[in-house]
Amino acid sequence: MRTRIAVLCWLGLPSLAMATLQDLPKQWQPQNDAFIAATWEMMCFDEKKTLSAIGDAAYLTLSERKSPPQRVDEVWMLNIDSYKIPIPAIDYLDVTLVKGDDLTAPMIILSDDLRGINITISRDQLASFTKKHERNDIEQLLDRLADQKYRAQKRRPVDTESAADMLAFALNHTPEDVACTPKNWAKEWKIQMSLSAKLLLPNLGDKQWVYPIPNAKYGWIVESPLPGAHSWGVSVPRKNHSNQFYTFNYKIGGGSKYQYIGAYVGTGQVPVKPQPAWLKHLERLLNAGRFTPSRELETALRKAGYRKDAKDWGISYYRD
Repeated sequence: MRTRIAVLCWLGLPSLAMATLQDLPKQWQPQNDAFIAATWEMMCFDEKKTLSAIGDAAYLTLSERKSPPQRVDEVWMLNIDSYKIPIPAIDYLDVTLVKGDDLTAPMIILSDDLRGINITISRDQLASFTKKHERNDIEQLLDRLADQKYRAQKRRPVDTESAADMLAFALNHTPEDVACTPKNWAKEWKIQMSLSAKLLLPNLGDKQWVYPIPNAKYGWIVESPLPGAHSWGVSVPRKNHSNQFYTFNYKIGGGSKYQYIGAYVGTGQVPVKPQPAWLKHLERLLNAGRFTPSRELETALRKAGYRKDAKDWGISYYRD
């Protein structure tokens, strides 16, 4: 909306600031990238101000993956779409399902405070502008003209149809790559629109590194050392959901044999134990996109020795 207002005001039409392109007189409707290039500097600086809301996350880029300093104990493997996510194979004290609301994402929490292990699984979603048909008129025009420009240069257009595409592109760029120069408007537009996708990555601490999941087109691992602990985040796109991600956040106490579990995601180099019955049912819920317990999950947890405690915000299953 801010971009649309800027362009219309530049045209000397402040009274039409809420109009669409179709509302403009025909002689004023932008039809080619020359119009955009001429106004890009003003539009770019206006858009660049919105990046301040992203903060330091806008500067995250891919780091070179390192070998973990130690092995991990046996894990259970969660099979989410085509991804294999390792979970410490321990007797968790609490299994909690949070329904979520307008302010809170739905999530599942596996925790054992005695071992210093906490795992949060959430479903996150990028804002609706990740889909081109949901962007405003000026944004759709920029997308179309930028793609035309890339085709004219015999280069593949930057694909921003899905949040995963946007994030993959964004992790090769920072705000420093946007200089607001008219001749580079097409590339800079794509960079600006993609940087907000970095909000899909877990924000774990002041110091963070991002690695791609090995042998996967999409999917990223975030590492962050904390005082007396180690945090990992794993973000993977949901199959058939263009702007939804599953995020797995691990907080592992220092000295734990699972401290470097995140480094093994996608490697196939961890000792794996068969899933307990309750985890199989939890896996089915996640693959169905559900965060409310099934009857089968409740039965399996009860047989595993968990008690149920229903709350307004969700349900907690705990061991004495």
